[in-house]
Amino acid sequence: IGLTDDLEILLARQNLESPALQTIDYTDRPEYRLLAQNKKLNQINIKRYKKGYLPSVRLFGNLSRSLQDDDFLLGTNQWIPSSAIGLNIQVPIYDAGDKKAKIEQAQIDVARNDLQLKQFEQAMELQVTNARISYQIAKKNLSDRKENMALAQSIYQTAQIKYREGVGSSLELSQAERDYFAAEQLYIQALYDLLSAHIDMQIALGKI
Repeated sequence: IGLTDDLEILLARQNLESPALQTIDYTDRPEYRLLAQNKKLNQINIKRYKKGYLPSVRLFGNLSRSLQDDDFLLGTNQWIPSSAIGLNIQVPIYDAGDKKAKIEQAQIDVARNDLQLKQFEQAMELQVTNARISYQIAKKNLSDRKENMALAQSIYQTAQIKYREGVGSSLELSQAERDYFAAEQLYIQALYDLLSAHIDMQIALGKI
């Protein structure tokens, strides 16, 4: 397995200050859309149950022919037509409070959905706020680590020059080298932390 990119390249590809990451759109989160859809279904149930109080009208018709004969093959085969038409009206009078109970339950479900949506909005806002704070801390930490690495690199280069000119010891050079590698490692970790914080912020906002 060979790595084709390093963390700095990945960081450069990210639009870390994108305006899309500065605003909260609750509908970007699938959990919010599911709660909103449940609310719509419960509102439809209320309308459906209320329509149960309305009378229903049904119009029906029938047209047919019948044969009455002792001999189907040699008889007169006299077909007798018949037809019927009718109107059926049903008016709900009493259902022991069944529809009323269903309407009230659906209304309770809608109120519960409203509460769940509000709670989710608050939870999402808190999650986004925490993600943004973590991102800003990681961003500041990366800047500090970069300065420290540059300073350690400068000290290491100076130690190399002093060693070549015979005015510096190998111990000083080794220590400067270790300090530089340690600072570089901390810088790489800070790069990774910033990328992770950026991804966490995208997840909180529902962008990925």
